[in-house]
Amino acid sequence: MKKYLIHTYGCQMNVHESEKIAGILMDEGFEATARETDADIIVFNTCCIRETAEAKIMGHIGQIKKIKKARPELKVAVCGCMSQQEGAAQLILDKFPFVDAVLGTAFVKGSCRQSGQYFQKQIFQP
Repeated sequence: MKKYLIHTYGCQMNVHESEKIAGILMDEGFEATARETDADIIVFNTCCIRETAEAKIMGHIGQIKKIKKARPELKVAVCGCMSQQEGAAQLILDKFPFVDAVLGTAFVKGSCRQSGQYFQKQIFQP
């Protein structure tokens, strides 16, 4: 079975959104894992409100590079409010070219079915 890991940073809203993302991934046949090395997809749900969260996020994304190099099929997604700040998506993609998708918060606002279809299209279809 495919496995996912979600790293959640920042506010309480992100905890709720991470739960919704987990539901989307479970609907797609994934199960949760606590180990990055076991994951088929790693999602960083980000926050821009707290400056310390941004610094932690950038450092943690950088640590995934080694895993992605060893397992190029691993999908890495960055979502949340930090990723939709002006210029942030491009900065993330420039600094971390191994990231497969950068998504704002809008994709988790719709219905679970719509969100799941959008997430699948952005992450799993070339």
